[in-house]
Amino acid sequence: MSLRQDRLKARAIEIPEIAIFPLLVAIVWVAHFWHSASFGLYEDDWNRIPNIIGLSWQQIFTKVIFETSGQGRPFHDGLIFLFSFLGIKIGGLQYAYAIGAAIVSANACLFYSLLNKIYSNRVFAITGALTFCLFPADTTRDYLTHSLGIQPSLTFLLLALHCYTSGKIKLAYSIVFLSLITYEPVFTVFFAAPLFDREWNSKLPKILFRNAVILLGLIILILIVRRILGEGQVSQFGIQSIVLLILNPIIGSITSLTMLVYRPLETLLKFNTEWLLCLLAFISLACLFYYLKSESLHKVFSLRGLVRSKRFLKMPDALKPYAKPMLTGLAALMLAYPLAMTSYGFAISGRTTRVHVAAIIGTSILSACICSAILVTASRYNRRRLAALGLAGFFALLVGFGLRVQQDYQLMWQHQRGFWSDVVRLCPDLTEGTVIFVEPSGLRDTRQPVPFRPSRGVSDPKQIKALEWELPQVLSNIYQFPASWQLKPKAYRLQSDWQDKILSDRNLFRVSTAIPVINEDEMNREIESTNVIFLETKSDKLTRRTEPLTIGNRQFKLKQQTRAGLPPFEKKYLYNYLIQSPGDRSIDYLVGNSTSTSKKTS
Repeated sequence: MSLRQDRLKARAIEIPEIAIFPLLVAIVWVAHFWHSASFGLYEDDWNRIPNIIGLSWQQIFTKVIFETSGQGRPFHDGLIFLFSFLGIKIGGLQYAYAIGAAIVSANACLFYSLLNKIYSNRVFAITGALTFCLFPADTTRDYLTHSLGIQPSLTFLLLALHCYTSGKIKLAYSIVFLSLITYEPVFTVFFAAPLFDREWNSKLPKILFRNAVILLGLIILILIVRRILGEGQVSQFGIQSIVLLILNPIIGSITSLTMLVYRPLETLLKFNTEWLLCLLAFISLACLFYYLKSESLHKVFSLRGLVRSKRFLKMPDALKPYAKPMLTGLAALMLAYPLAMTSYGFAISGRTTRVHVAAIIGTSILSACICSAILVTASRYNRRRLAALGLAGFFALLVGFGLRVQQDYQLMWQHQRGFWSDVVRLCPDLTEGTVIFVEPSGLRDTRQPVPFRPSRGVSDPKQIKALEWELPQVLSNIYQFPASWQLKPKAYRLQSDWQDKILSDRNLFRVSTAIPVINEDEMNREIESTNVIFLETKSDKLTRRTEPLTIGNRQFKLKQQTRAGLPPFEKKYLYNYLIQSPGDRSIDYLVGNSTSTSKKTS
């Protein structure tokens, strides 16, 4: 051993395990919730979270136990209701996000403990846990519906794996069943549970088969119950579901691994990331990797106990000790997708990236194999400092990507605030049955920008959407309309080709020209044009159309404004979150402006 290696070994430190947990919590908070105080509600949030505001403790427990969305996931809705209720009771939306951060952080700590328990290797466990914290394929951890309703399913899975590897098999199956009724795509990773055992021997195939039979039995039982109850996803199982069942494990696995390379490069080529936080993360992680005691996984984790042939796997010597965890990680990755049949495995942006939520375990294990092998090999060849800098840079860029996702959430909340502030000022004369149609051409698009192109000014967010299908729910969460009104005022964003579809056979306006319509009653709804407020963009401002709307060779009179000021209704809880004061400045939600402006409403 060289003098340099002796010095490096003496310099290595044994970090207490309890000290790792604050590091993981800090990484999760910075990468996913640093800006959560300026987050709001998005997409599915509007269907659930406003419904718990103002409830009593008795009412919330009734809602948690008895009310579901009809998706066969009773714990999914129940946990969203419960945790968002607790957060808002404590201090508002930002505390609901804090609870979401606590769940995501707990999952990272559970995963670190699992790897450290199985493989007894600190470098392996830390690099795997850091990948878990910063997993870039799933961009939805900032989203309340997912942090409060999907992440708990991952919690149940990790607890079940802990129980299984500790020999508490019956308890493990009981806990993983909770994962199945919370968010079922996560459940299938447990098919790989026997691979997480330290010892692989000739009994492994039998154990895998028995585990598969038990889990398939649980899945069939749930499918039968959901089918009897007429649950939509089971009832609509068809060719598309079969195609996704076959292709998603391959496409999704490739996408998850590709994102580990693509996202750091994307972040490096974008210049609007908060570089100071990335720099602090880089320095902290570089010191951690440089001084952390590194040892390769012990030979007990090789495949010799299971396969006699020494030539079974041809791989670099540096990776041979990692053969078992690599196979475990690959199996867990492939098994993350069989029940993810509502989204395509190649999703890389927006809410559909939830398809990758269960892939976090397999991807993190594979990343741990590569990262720890790099660090160990570099130490042998006196290149530890270079490896430490490289790994720190990799994870710091993933932190940067997480901050970029948060910027999308911030920006989309500002878009919503600017839009609804204009709507309430333009529509002071809401009455029973009033419908607001928003002409979409002036609204900022949410399409994806060209990859690897540095953004200039304010870019269109691509990781979360707003001002689309959630619009009809919002007005009733801003104002308390009279209880006697059977048809509450609603706003709809029209489809791009609304002119060709808006007229019914009776020359009434169809609500079905909105994007999209929430339920069948609205799909069939037709309204007089004189009860329609039509909002459009003119001169880079949202305006209310007063002249008749011309469709073909006909003109239709619209609802005329009969009152000035703000609508005379009681303000609800979300009013102060969503409606800006007249002097507030915000990022404009309209296409014509790309910088922060002080907007004036016509």
